[in-house]
Amino acid sequence: MSTRGALLKLGAALLLAGLVNVFLHWRYDANPGGTVELHLFENLMLLSPFGLKYYFKFATTYGIRLGDGLFIPHILMLVWLIKNTWNRLPDIWRKHALIACAINIPLWILFCSPGELRNLSMLYPTFVVMLSIYIDGVIRQ
Repeated sequence: MSTRGALLKLGAALLLAGLVNVFLHWRYDANPGGTVELHLFENLMLLSPFGLKYYFKFATTYGIRLGDGLFIPHILMLVWLIKNTWNRLPDIWRKHALIACAINIPLWILFCSPGELRNLSMLYPTFVVMLSIYIDGVIRQ
């Protein structure tokens, strides 16, 4: 596709998204609350000693007590997975991961509750591919 064609399609998509946004704001204008909740300062606290509670937090899900959200062993396992699979990841998936990080992580820092990982969902497809690559490597050994 040409640059001009891509810009026209992108412009049309932005216009449509803007119209939908305006319509939804108009439709729900009388409802209490706001469009977003800013959690920037709470998420910045994750970097301070006061945020340590999120790294050692447990939760019970379906009767099973496990680490929750930013639980340190989960982070360490994720670092291990990335370290061991990044070089074997196809180029298209590396690009996807980098673009998803560039979009998703700033939004997560600004608007998501501290320790909430569900909102990093744009990174899940790459995570699944990396997990598959890692499991395949373990099976082949």
